[in-house]
Amino acid sequence: LGFLSTLGGVVVSHAGASPAKSYHETATLTEFMSTPTSPAPDAQALVETDEISATVARCINVISDDASQVPLQLLDFSKAKPEIIETHPAIEIFRHINPVQHPVHWFGELFADVLTEGNHFSHVDRDNDKERTPIGFLRIPPHKTFVISHPTRIIGGYLWKDDTGKPKSYDAQDVVHFRTRNPNSIYRGLGYLTRLRSQLLQDRYMRAWNLSRFKHGIPQSLIVNVKRQFATDEEFEKYASEQYEALRGVHNAGKPIFLRDGVSEIIPLDRPNEQELGFLASMKYTRNEIAMLFGIPPSRLSDFGESFRANASEQSKFYVLDTLMTWHRMFIDFLNYSFLPKFFPLEREMKRAGARDLRFAFDYSQVRALAGSEKEIADTWAVRINSMQATPDEARTAQGFPSHGSAEAGELYHGGTQVSGLKQPEPAPGDGNADTEPGEATEDLEGAKRVGAIVRAAA
Repeated sequence: LGFLSTLGGVVVSHAGASPAKSYHETATLTEFMSTPTSPAPDAQALVETDEISATVARCINVISDDASQVPLQLLDFSKAKPEIIETHPAIEIFRHINPVQHPVHWFGELFADVLTEGNHFSHVDRDNDKERTPIGFLRIPPHKTFVISHPTRIIGGYLWKDDTGKPKSYDAQDVVHFRTRNPNSIYRGLGYLTRLRSQLLQDRYMRAWNLSRFKHGIPQSLIVNVKRQFATDEEFEKYASEQYEALRGVHNAGKPIFLRDGVSEIIPLDRPNEQELGFLASMKYTRNEIAMLFGIPPSRLSDFGESFRANASEQSKFYVLDTLMTWHRMFIDFLNYSFLPKFFPLEREMKRAGARDLRFAFDYSQVRALAGSEKEIADTWAVRINSMQATPDEARTAQGFPSHGSAEAGELYHGGTQVSGLKQPEPAPGDGNADTEPGEATEDLEGAKRVGAIVRAAA
């Protein structure tokens, strides 16, 4: 700041007669060099949009719930075949997040935070051992967290203000910060709600205008002008009450308003006009644009009006591949290249003798959208059985059925015929032009079995 002040003074001295221009240049340079490290002023209001916007809430819930249901694994890639690591502090921390939260709940909050605000902050709970191993996470609200910049380490720490306004600072080594891309800052991410700020604020103003109109306007469905003279106000109220009892529907539906000293006529107000229809069309447009930004197909929003139900499974499959796996890929890269080197540095030092190449990965074997329907699965296993890639017992156990238990179910088949029962015809006696000799059929059969075993192992 001192350098900028000096620079501003130099500009003033050289500009001579235009201090306003020099101040503008200095302010522009200051804004360019100082990256914002605090949340947006309306971050809380945008986060609250999740509570009042059905489309935004649905998009956030669908992605966060689906992303949190896929199990996380820790694999060792230092061997020929990746091996699942069951016991390690790096994976056990995600099985016991904290004493009051289930891991699925914490993962849902993580993806919901990056979807709405673009940042997720969690305080790292450490063990009391010598190495202070991480043993749990505790979420910090992103819209109440401020990033403290550092000249060389980029992030020097985090400042959190609780509900009472009391600040509490955390060291950068004690906070897990997962963020999205932000073209304006490397300190904080940019969420989808921030990108939708103008549309969401406009939608909020329109909702508030309609609510005010219904509260202070005329919410009734009829206005009845009565052409009749009444001696007293009580007589008019009695007449209105009698007519009301005769006209009202269930739960006062269609309750009319009686205006005294008017022409007897009925004025309907319940038919929407062109402006109201246009407002409904704009709401649909906003819903589609919000769903497009979040990467949610119409079928995931329970809207089958623009897509027939038959292709809902294909939409769900591409939703998993394009949207869900994209968020998972970002989080996996964060774990492998930021979380592990930061909290478990020895596990990433491959030059050390005996070090394991540990990497996180999600297990998609139980994702229904990728598995296909039961008929597709059964047809796939039928092809594998008929092409000697799997035995009937292997197909049954892979689909969750018990083993058949017979010897035939453990054999390989080709085109519906058991491989061990295949026999090649022997050449006719005295036929010297035969390509095979007796006894070669058994060798060819054993070769076919070996080929089938190789193909099955590869599959």
